[in-house]
Amino acid sequence: MPAITSAVRLLSARRLIVKIGSALIADAHLGEVRGPWLEALKDIVRFFKRGQQVIIVTSGAVAVGSCHYNHWDRPLRIEEKQTAARDWSGSTYACL
Repeated sequence: MPAITSAVRLLSARRLIVKIGSALIADAHLGEVRGPWLEALKDIVRFFKRGQQVIIVTSGAVAVGSCHYNHWDRPLRIEEKQTAARDWSGSTYACL
């Protein structure tokens, strides 16, 4: 039996989980969204149009929103991460 290549597995999968890391999405120190990774969305749209279920997992909202907490000398607690993600509007956001 021939080996199944990763391309064949990708094309035949019913569900795809795409992990987009926060370092790719956001510059946590500046509180800005990085743009170049958005090109990958074209691939995600193609998967969706083929009828595949696409699940995107990321922590980018936390990375962008957490810049207000960067002056602390400890890791963020879970409720602070939740607040950072909730407060980030996704459009224009800056840490001053």
